[in-house]
Amino acid sequence: MILDYTKVEVVDKESRFLLKRTNLGNRQILNRKHAVTNQIYSYERQRIEEGKGVFPNTFYQTHHIFFEKNIGFDLTDTHIARAYADNQNRILIPFQQRNLKQWIKLDWDEAETSFITMANQRLQIIPYPLPINANVDDWIAHKGNAIKRILPSQDIMPVLSSRHNEDTFQDVAQHEIKESKLVGIHLYPDIKPIDFANLSRLRAINANLKPNDICALFVGFNAMRRLAKLDSVNSSFAYSTFGIDIFSPYQMSQAQMKAMLRDKEKAKEYLEQFYDTTQGGYSTNPDQEAWHEVGLIDLLKNKVTIAEALGKFQAIIWYSTWFEQQDFETLNSKLLAKENIIEYITNSKSKWAMFWNRYGSTAVG
Repeated sequence: MILDYTKVEVVDKESRFLLKRTNLGNRQILNRKHAVTNQIYSYERQRIEEGKGVFPNTFYQTHHIFFEKNIGFDLTDTHIARAYADNQNRILIPFQQRNLKQWIKLDWDEAETSFITMANQRLQIIPYPLPINANVDDWIAHKGNAIKRILPSQDIMPVLSSRHNEDTFQDVAQHEIKESKLVGIHLYPDIKPIDFANLSRLRAINANLKPNDICALFVGFNAMRRLAKLDSVNSSFAYSTFGIDIFSPYQMSQAQMKAMLRDKEKAKEYLEQFYDTTQGGYSTNPDQEAWHEVGLIDLLKNKVTIAEALGKFQAIIWYSTWFEQQDFETLNSKLLAKENIIEYITNSKSKWAMFWNRYGSTAVG
């Protein structure tokens, strides 16, 4: 599948939400999509063996590449992920999962080496991470050289983080919104002042687009599924208010997953939070019982996991992602119908309303 272009369809002036339509050759899809991540990809393969279906209604698959101490970024499974994405007729979007210290240390030499290494994998989308203090003119020069190194069928995806230098973030996002098909944004588990400043700039840049403009899709990587300090609102909604179009939350390597499951407190945090579409965020069984008179996780465990070839933890991730996507489909339909989006956000879901009142409304200016 080839990502041809993305065009703005609707700009809601009051909320600054955009509806973007992406042309994938013989198919067109709207933005605000959850990608099939490393986790969901592994669950899909398990389900296929049991005769079950793949994750519905998505044409993006991300591949988070983990840093290993002795070898650097481990590309071992990259071609397996690519072949699987091709077989499922999806766009594969690779991403090297850096921590903040690695971003701070990143210079142009390392960034170029990273890009060349990924370009040599013959993937369609090639990530190019930018140093946190990069100058936009330097980036334009580096990108010009990079274009000469790739095939006509390949596209460069510049990657920023929400904690980049503010001028770097703004200038590059402003330049690339009409120059690239995809722009990657590395996000974080909480929203610090630097994140809010940069993401508010992204929102303003995005909202200045007009219907029928050709533009980039912004891919949000690495946020936790919920913002724990903000009433556990789902991070995909939170970051969508700033203009993120495709969502790929933080992923764990197999070693990290095993370590997490051995830590009872961390495991509890993962295993006892489920997305509640009524609230628009994550909650525990006791909280769900107050809303629904029954714990949703108990329902999931008792009625879904065996029938769908998913373990308890897998079912929580799978169905939480699915329910989040369904809520985005509803939001998109309301944008198409030109309904009052702010009224929908503030009146339909308590956790969405809380986040909007604290961050969404103040980011409008």
